[in-house]
Amino acid sequence: MTIAAEMNQSIRVLAGPRGDNDTRESMLARAARRAGISYRQARALYYSEAKDPKSSVVERVRAAVIRATQKAEQHARHDALDTADVGQLVARAVEMDADLRREIVALVLRRLTGGGALDRPLDRD
Repeated sequence: MTIAAEMNQSIRVLAGPRGDNDTRESMLARAARRAGISYRQARALYYSEAKDPKSSVVERVRAAVIRATQKAEQHARHDALDTADVGQLVARAVEMDADLRREIVALVLRRLTGGGALDRPLDRD
C-alpha cells in the first residue's frame, strides 16, 4: 500500500461514520481535529493530492489511528464486561423467582436488541 493510500484510509477511519447531517467538509474537519493536523492537510490526504506528505503529518495521523483503535478496543472490553454482568444478573434471577425471571429476561432482551418502551413485551405463559 502506498503512503497516499494509507493516509486516505486513515483519514476515513479518523472521520468515522458519516452521519445524516454530515458533509464531506465536516467529516474532514473531524478527522483533522482528531489527528491534530489542519483541515487543508486532511483534505489533501483524503483526495490523495499529497503524494509524498510531510513525515510529521504522517506520524500524527498514524498516532491518531492508534489512539482511535485503542479507544475502540477499550469500549469493546467495557461492553463485554457489561454483557457478562447482565448474564450473571439473569442467572441469579432464574434461580430466585419465575415471575421476576420473565420480567428481567424481557428487559434484557429489549436492551440488547435496542428496543424501546413501546415494544411488545414477551408473551406470558
